[in-house]
Amino acid sequence: MVGNGTPKDNVLRFSNKTVAFVFTEAKIQKLQPRNKPYPVKDEESGMYCYVTPSGGKIYKTYKKIKGSPERISIGDAKIYSLKDARKIHRQNVTDIDNGFHPNFNRKAEQEPTIEEAIDTFLIRGRQGLKPRHGEKTSKTLRSLANSLPNWIKKRSFSELELKHWEKMYDEYDSSGLWSKNYNTFRLIHSVWNSMGYTDGSKSPKEMLSVKRGNQIYDSRNKRTVYLSPNPVTEQLGQFVHHALRLTYGDYRATFDEKDLVSIGKPVPEGFKPYDVYDPVPNGANEVYLHACLFILLSGFRLRNALDLQWKDVDFRGRTITIQKLKGQDSKVYFKMTKQILWLLQFRQLRMRNHNCKYVFPSNRTMKKTLSVLNKFIPSVLREMNDDEVPHITAHSLRRTCSNVSLFIGQESVYQDVILMHSPQKLADRNYVERDAHSHLAKLTEVNDFIDNRVTEILLNNEYNFGAFDKSPTLQNGEIVNRPKVIDKEKDSYMSGIAFLCGKAKELKVMQGFYFDTWDSTYPAPEFDEGVDL
Repeated sequence: MVGNGTPKDNVLRFSNKTVAFVFTEAKIQKLQPRNKPYPVKDEESGMYCYVTPSGGKIYKTYKKIKGSPERISIGDAKIYSLKDARKIHRQNVTDIDNGFHPNFNRKAEQEPTIEEAIDTFLIRGRQGLKPRHGEKTSKTLRSLANSLPNWIKKRSFSELELKHWEKMYDEYDSSGLWSKNYNTFRLIHSVWNSMGYTDGSKSPKEMLSVKRGNQIYDSRNKRTVYLSPNPVTEQLGQFVHHALRLTYGDYRATFDEKDLVSIGKPVPEGFKPYDVYDPVPNGANEVYLHACLFILLSGFRLRNALDLQWKDVDFRGRTITIQKLKGQDSKVYFKMTKQILWLLQFRQLRMRNHNCKYVFPSNRTMKKTLSVLNKFIPSVLREMNDDEVPHITAHSLRRTCSNVSLFIGQESVYQDVILMHSPQKLADRNYVERDAHSHLAKLTEVNDFIDNRVTEILLNNEYNFGAFDKSPTLQNGEIVNRPKVIDKEKDSYMSGIAFLCGKAKELKVMQGFYFDTWDSTYPAPEFDEGVDL
């Protein structure tokens, strides 16, 4: 025995009592042989040292594998330092937890790991592609390969079983990264085919398709990744409604003459009582809400939207300069609809620091832009509690703009224009400028439809999902400013976007809900950390 080590019954039921203590090089050297082999346990790492009658000391990992205890040799204590032995032991434990046997021998000694096989596949692929296209493709595939977990890419295909691929597929799927899952397995399938296996084995994608069905070959349909504008499902309206609730709060009380008298103000002639909601908005959520509305109305990519600076916004010319549009070397000028113009004008008015250069700033110093929207959007989805929309992201909002375009009957040829996809041919370059009027006309129709849905959410009981506990009413119960259901055939209705952008008084719509009850001072908002540019 060594020092004050305490004998313990080993959980793996060794024949001898096990001494446990914190290993050091000196203590290991002092271990004396006995008539029979015996183990001692490292209390720090859980590793064992096996002492033989001849005086040898072998480090081992003792672990249950598939219900049976096994001893996995690490190496002789004379060869392996204690630090190295502990490192190998921890790797063994990690391998076993992930379903691998550390002593597993590869079918072929020279079989590459999946990471090495992908490297070879990309190099060969570049040689057969045009330089420009090859570079772009390799960059995309490289990002997918880098995202693979180490317990996958550090192994060979022979070492991995169906259960390992199912685990990775489920992890990606549960995180909402359905497109990443789909594209990653396409890459792995291509790499596996390039290795020329002739033993009758199946690729990971084929194994999964047998177990899970052919749906793994398909990306999700639009209904699960875009907000549906269909009034039957009302996903678009629900999203806007709950985003407003998280930002501005719910009904508080009815403000009448008594309330004016109680605060020492005279009752103006023609005063009508109105319902009051939370008067102070959530400062951080307001920026998130405006960013979501901007992406929804414009179809901008997340980074193009969040990186937008005031120097790129021309209110007089009603244009936005896109500095780094994906696939474009030159600048692109985007014409604003009236809803986008109102939103950006209001953003400028609501800036706490008018020297800030970002349209959607983060943190208290206003020197950074928002980094992501992955806190606000999931909060909205939890409020929606709709199983049909589990994976909505900022990209889903962008594609919703295109989805609305299709829903209202616009031709599919306009979808690439609305989403500002990279032109594939020289003749299509600078299509926004070349077809500016057509682009603006189509986007205006889309924005008017979305504006319509927002207005219905704000004003009509049929669509507000309990957003407001009460309707604006007079004391005698008469409804105030309660419009009928909007007639879409008549291109004339109140604008919910205008209301949300502080134009209620100017346009004489929906007065008394939020903005004319706000105080002039606002609390310091809790923003995320943002990202430096």
